Amino acid sequence: MSASNLQLVKELIQQGQTQKAVDILVENQNSFPAPFRKQISQLSNRFYTLEKQRQSHKITFDAYQTYSVDLIEHILDTVEILETKAPQKDKDVPIPQQRQRKRLNWMTIVSIVIMLLCLTWLIKTIILPSEVIIQLDFFEVKSDSSLASDSQPTKDEKPKSIDNTTKPNNPSQLNPTETTSLPPKPTSIFPKMVFVKGGTYNRDGKIFEIKDFYIAEHETTRGEWYSIMHSGEEPPRSFRPSIPKTGISYKDILKFLELLEKREGKAFRLPSEVEWEFAARSGTKSIPYPDKHTSLNDCAWSNENSNDLMPVSQKRPNSLGIYDLLGNAAEIVEDCSQQVQTSNCTYKIVKGGSWQNINSHVSINSRSRYNKNDPSSAYGFRVVYSY
Repeated sequence: MSASNLQLVKELIQQGQTQKAVDILVENQNSFPAPFRKQISQLSNRFYTLEKQRQSHKITFDAYQTYSVDLIEHILDTVEILETKAPQKDKDVPIPQQRQRKRLNWMTIVSIVIMLLCLTWLIKTIILPSEVIIQLDFFEVKSDSSLASDSQPTKDEKPKSIDNTTKPNNPSQLNPTETTSLPPKPTSIFPKMVFVKGGTYNRDGKIFEIKDFYIAEHETTRGEWYSIMHSGEEPPRSFRPSIPKTGISYKDILKFLELLEKREGKAFRLPSEVEWEFAARSGTKSIPYPDKHTSLNDCAWSNENSNDLMPVSQKRPNSLGIYDLLGNAAEIVEDCSQQVQTSNCTYKIVKGGSWQNINSHVSINSRSRYNKNDPSSAYGFRVVYSY
């Protein structure tokens, strides 16, 4: 089996398509060395058995996740070992031929060097007098005597600086229907944020005034979570950094937001329910999501097109460029759930539905509750920032 096919197997596993990766290994197991054929056969049989048990509901979902993660780690270990034994193109070419490709005629090299030396002498002694400055389209060639005098600014001359930044307009002067002149974005590339212009939002007949804010382009991923909560540490071997981070308590989310604020210098937080819905409907544009030109399967992962969490930003975003608002991981917001009355807001509202839900429960209006002391493998979150 070639190194490129082994790399394909690893990529499929990282994308959550473990069964397809296992199928490829099984199809090509006869090309492996004898000790690995038996190992691949055993791992594939275990995987197929685990899938059958899950589909027939003989094991719980949590047990399935535990066993599948362990099994995937074994498969990845085997693939990495096989990669070291896979043939490479350069090894198939005889060494003399490899050297011959890089060999140049030494006489040609000597001729080129002599020509360059002659050209340099000609430029210095004939073409360029001592005080001549030649100005070209892209740069200036100056004599040695002029370089020394030009290297320092005069007393009356201020050093030149290059300013590549543009000053944004005052947000209060912005037309509510326009988003061309935006307030300054958070300077870091982490996390990627999308600007949402504030305005009024009618929710069930109640009018809300929403201020401008930024919202994360996608749900917080395992990679982003690990880089903040475990800064400087090596991630596990079977780590899938682009999968939404789930299975976390509200206390852990607050800790993440605190560390993120220290790192970025911005007051990151969870969105409110109305902010989340306002952003999902593209703010003041009030565009349905999915719109009339797309289906739910184009925009979301549900139990009708997925059997697990999937990498973020794979489906179609809304018109503001925000991904995974529907499905994949349902999203925890800051509001307390009124379905269960508690004095200390034990339950938070969860929006959008998850990959475990049927399509009818995956929508902008979808709402469930989350016990902030009882993490769920289907619930994640995204951050917002107000300036």
